[in-house]
Amino acid sequence: MAIEIPEVCIKEAQAVYDEGFFVDHRYGDGDGWCSAAIHS
Repeated sequence: MAIEIPEVCIKEAQAVYDEGFFVDHRYGDGDGWCSAAIHS
């Protein structure tokens, strides 16, 4: 199943990542995943 994500969402997520708001997911046990506690 293909999911299309609007470019604006990708750009916003990248900006949040670039600002350092993402951290290792669940104290580092996320197998490479990161998460941010910012919600809209």
